[in-house]
Amino acid sequence: MDRWINNNWFVRIIALFLALLLYISAPENTNPLVPRTQQQERGEVQQQSGKSADPASYTERVVTGIPIKAVYDDERYIVYNLPSETAVTLKGPISDVTKSSVQKDFEVYADLEDLKQGTHKIKLKYRNLNPNLKMDMNPSDVSVTIERKVTKSFPVQVDIVNADQISPGYEAGTPAVKPKTVEVTGPERDIERIAEVKARVNLQGAKDDISQTADITLYDKNGNIVPATKVSPSSVSITVPVSSPGKQLPVSIVQSGTPKDGITIKEIKAETDQITAYGPEKVLSDLKKIDDIPLDVSGITDNATVTLDVPVPDGATEVYPKQIKVRVTVDKQQAEGDVPAQAEKQETKVLKGIPIKTTGLESDKTLDYISPSVDAEDITVTGTASELNKISSADFSLSIDASGLEDGDHTVKINASGPKTASWKLSQEEAKIQISTQQTDSSQS
Repeated sequence: MDRWINNNWFVRIIALFLALLLYISAPENTNPLVPRTQQQERGEVQQQSGKSADPASYTERVVTGIPIKAVYDDERYIVYNLPSETAVTLKGPISDVTKSSVQKDFEVYADLEDLKQGTHKIKLKYRNLNPNLKMDMNPSDVSVTIERKVTKSFPVQVDIVNADQISPGYEAGTPAVKPKTVEVTGPERDIERIAEVKARVNLQGAKDDISQTADITLYDKNGNIVPATKVSPSSVSITVPVSSPGKQLPVSIVQSGTPKDGITIKEIKAETDQITAYGPEKVLSDLKKIDDIPLDVSGITDNATVTLDVPVPDGATEVYPKQIKVRVTVDKQQAEGDVPAQAEKQETKVLKGIPIKTTGLESDKTLDYISPSVDAEDITVTGTASELNKISSADFSLSIDASGLEDGDHTVKINASGPKTASWKLSQEEAKIQISTQQTDSSQS
């Protein structure tokens, strides 16, 4: 044996055998500079999975719409420009490729945890992939921008649109919004742009109080909409009191025409001396009385009751009543047995304790009446007995608008509406009230 080992040819033969054995056992292509063939990739995948290199069992499949998850501190930062999804190519055994492409039991993500504010180019990663498979992504590199997240509170303004298209004769009071502030979260650069936070309400055709929910919109100083990651709450409740102001005005009748021979007009008296005019407050404040209503006496030959139309003052929308009755008393030579006509008797009726409704009062405030002492008022109604019998307290509606009133004493107008078949008058047209903020009991836990 020692003789063989010392023989040079024996050693050479053994070295050649070992070299051939090493060559045969080496991979087909181990040079990284030489492109791999698909057959080589198949061999690697199958070698990795421990399966035999059967070309018929290998496949590739493109799967689109794979969502990209961003991994970062979302309490402090906001990420921009990250694609929402990517396409991947799965390579490996047919059964495994088919299963993963259908179930999508893997995840593609962007690891941003160690990155600071600014724009970065990163490589997408994946996890939970079947170990029998390989994956390529398109795109695999993406650019993202990371910015600091900021939260700031803003007061809410009510943006009233079509205020000039409210129903004729009606006016809107001061709107109330709840809550009064919202919190806006977004990138620092966008939060700094916000100049106004508004919620919109439309008054077109409004005749009654408006209560609705409106979405929040953010604007910069030029009126452009500013995007935000989050607005909390995203909508607010808005209440706008809508009423038709009324004002009672004196009315007078003037004689026109000449009575017939033998007839002398002794008295002309309207059954009511007050007319209620409705319309915008700014119009009513300038009105002092209803224009004189002419009564033609040329055809009157006896005591009579005449019905006259009441003119609507300029700028007002309507009057109540629309017509009034006028009693005309005459003197004339009467034949024996003639009996003068009797005018229908007018009566008055007082309706007591008609409740006053409050609108627009903020939820954290209370209202107390100073004058009248309670939230109710008396109304005096004038008309014929038959008219008065048909009228009750339920026919009247009284209200005050407390929108926007701060703590303290205030004098407010009492808005009234009622039947149009008789004339009526409030015991007082204004109420004195006191507003105060509700106190929270600090002793309660």
